[in-house]
Amino acid sequence: MENKNNNFNEEDYQVILSKTGKIKSEVRFFSVNENMWQILADDYTNETSVAKGLLVKVEFNSTVNANSFKDSMILVDALTEDCDLIFESSINEDIPNETIKCTMLFSGIE
Repeated sequence: MENKNNNFNEEDYQVILSKTGKIKSEVRFFSVNENMWQILADDYTNETSVAKGLLVKVEFNSTVNANSFKDSMILVDALTEDCDLIFESSINEDIPNETIKCTMLFSGIE
């Protein structure tokens, strides 16, 4: 698992998009009170079980405690053990307070 605190670059997209198969992209918004990672695990079980690449970008404003993502990424990593995973988190003050935006790009879906 690669953890980055800057924007995705061209190399990141090349790694993920080089996987053979279908591509699926999703953007979801969550309240900080929701168990975002469990919801994503439940809603995207099929994708995480077959994807060869997964790019996850989490955005939040400065009212959100970023340390909560560190432990949660263990779940995402476990769900995608046969998958190249690139994770980015960043502060975006345009996101409403107590809200998390999660963008996912699955690749290599058969």
